[in-house]
Amino acid sequence: MRILLADAQGRNVLDAIIPGGAGWSENTTGTNWHYDGPGDIGGITRVRIVKRPAPSRLRFLVIGKHGDYAMTPAQVPLVGTMVIDSPVARTGQCGEIRFREPGRCACDARSTTLKCR
Repeated sequence: MRILLADAQGRNVLDAIIPGGAGWSENTTGTNWHYDGPGDIGGITRVRIVKRPAPSRLRFLVIGKHGDYAMTPAQVPLVGTMVIDSPVARTGQCGEIRFREPGRCACDARSTTLKCR
């Protein structure tokens, strides 16, 4: 899977490919997938993907720690992209979320933590 994060000016903040295999697990019904890694891929330590009841819908969560994302409050809002069939979504298995609403993405006062919901 590929995870991209772009700032308000369209510049890449994060572009990480999480390979299949080691670190990934799946529930018995095939509706939830989890990645728990050491954080050496762009600082990404955890990925959660949940299949939604609506056809072709997924919910995802990405957590990164100790990555160098070099963000400032001026670079918000952000655009997050998840590509399942990485790197370029040839089969259309991708999704994008735009964090446009106030408060959806915010840096802390020291610009050391970025949270987007």
